[in-house]
Amino acid sequence: MRLFLAVDIPEDIRSSAERLIARLEIPSTKVRWVKPANLHVTLKFLGETSSDRLAAVIDAARRTAAAFGPMNLSVDGMGVFPNKIKPRVVWLGLKGDLDKMAGLAEALDLALARKGFDREERAFSPHLTIGRVISDSVKGQIIRATTAHREMDLGSFTASSLVLYESQLRPGGSIYNAIESFDLKKTV
Repeated sequence: MRLFLAVDIPEDIRSSAERLIARLEIPSTKVRWVKPANLHVTLKFLGETSSDRLAAVIDAARRTAAAFGPMNLSVDGMGVFPNKIKPRVVWLGLKGDLDKMAGLAEALDLALARKGFDREERAFSPHLTIGRVISDSVKGQIIRATTAHREMDLGSFTASSLVLYESQLRPGGSIYNAIESFDLKKTV
């Protein structure tokens, strides 16, 4: 199973992201746009995981989520990874309780490392991936779009749960199936 842990995005923000992507008028033959239903904030990507390790993942996620409370977030701004010279990933930014979200990502990473999973090599960077560039011919369009939408606001929400997903790779794009959800329930 190909697994990851994430925070979901509410439907109204997914719809706003879909409208934004449509307004960009960059064809899917040039950028592989993420389906709105698949928008999420990845906190920990586990990759291929044998089914006999699923219980350990669920235990670590449940315990970690219970130690964190809900997070107030807003989807704000657009950018690219790794940089504007060679854009490969188009993303929407996040604002709000990002320190809390980074703490949750770090706590998950540590809890899963104790269960034998590899630690993250890169620093946590909260974002929503909305597209993967597959043609350098749209570099100029992407840079203009990210510059024009650097300050845009797609809305706010409260993230109140962590979700364990299985990603199934298909020719038409990935399909994400929620395995289990864990409430972020710690009160101050």
